[in-house]
Amino acid sequence: MTGITYSKTPSGLEVVIIPNGAAYCTQSSYSRWLGINQTTIVMRCQKLETVTVTDFEADINLLIPGQLIRTSIDAGSQSREVVLIPAKIMFRWLAKDNPELFDEIGDAGATQLLYTLAGYQIKAIAPNKKSANSFKSLRILCFTMV
Repeated sequence: MTGITYSKTPSGLEVVIIPNGAAYCTQSSYSRWLGINQTTIVMRCQKLETVTVTDFEADINLLIPGQLIRTSIDAGSQSREVVLIPAKIMFRWLAKDNPELFDEIGDAGATQLLYTLAGYQIKAIAPNKKSANSFKSLRILCFTMV
């Protein structure tokens, strides 16, 4: 699939960034990452609106924020069908699934908000493939202030 960035962290979370900058994780990796039965996550996803995307560049304007995406991704040498969970939904689920991680991510978001309110500009810089897969902890993921 062209137009997306795929990365798998050492902890197993598969992260996908689509052309408009929205961040997602795969349904299956979310359940593995947190040690939650995959059937539980599949049942949650079935309750939410899902759109099928075959070409992100052509279909980008059809996407609704917060919507799950069914698509295929190239993960290494193979292409496979996945369901992508938006960061916003993932964060909401973390409140129940892993309160400690939820607090950690919330702290990072609050810090980013305060920097923005103070007039800083937050700039995400696409990593090279080597550094994208070297995160040992969520805490070292940061933004560049410009």
